[in-house]
Amino acid sequence: MIPEAFWRDLREDQQTLLMVSSSSWPINSRVGVYDSGILCADCEQRLNMADTYGAETLLTKFSSRFHEYRDQARGLVGYEAVDVDRDLLLQFLVSVLWRASVSSHDFFRRVELGPWEDRAKEVTFGNVKARSVGFDAVLRIWARAGRAHTPAPVLDPDHQRWDGVRAYTLYLGRLMAVVKVDSLPFTQPFVAVSVAGTEPLRAVLSEFERAKEFNLMVKMARQSEEIRRMTREQRAELMKRGASPSKR
Repeated sequence: MIPEAFWRDLREDQQTLLMVSSSSWPINSRVGVYDSGILCADCEQRLNMADTYGAETLLTKFSSRFHEYRDQARGLVGYEAVDVDRDLLLQFLVSVLWRASVSSHDFFRRVELGPWEDRAKEVTFGNVKARSVGFDAVLRIWARAGRAHTPAPVLDPDHQRWDGVRAYTLYLGRLMAVVKVDSLPFTQPFVAVSVAGTEPLRAVLSEFERAKEFNLMVKMARQSEEIRRMTREQRAELMKRGASPSKR
């Protein structure tokens, strides 16, 4: 699943993290979302190298592997990677997506890779390179007032099309990874900054308040607070009626 390091970074000094999903009831968790029924211990170990590299590159060592990228007219527009193993990073992102696809956890219920699931599994265990079987990804980074920013919520993976190309968005703290699951290539401007591309790898700024996710986060946060204030009996009655948190 998503490595604990990403959840731990969001939790900061709190003992637990409030999980707010558009597809499930809010819950408190120490380690985020974890499904122990997916992998055996040996399999977990095989994924450790990619997981560690992904967490380091996108989280703990981000500032040393990415530097600011500026446009003469617009100023800061993103962060450009320095000395990043793109194949290993893409393997990490695809492995997270594969684990989400085979998981029974409601948080990942939107992820259904279909015929791409076997390809993703081969990539996950290092049998083939992700780019050789059609996977790619684009990195986005939350920003406020032109500066990188880490919002508290983490959304469940979102399925959408980017200029006709099928992809899933993985929310990894301050970063989002749009992972392509399609035989069609990314179009411009996405291909110019993609992980599997030949141009410099960049994490492009995405203004928080202007993103479609912002309104969804606000709506879910309000709904979560309402549910938390309910008595046990009120929650039971709500669930009995078949009510659930808002769907996108």
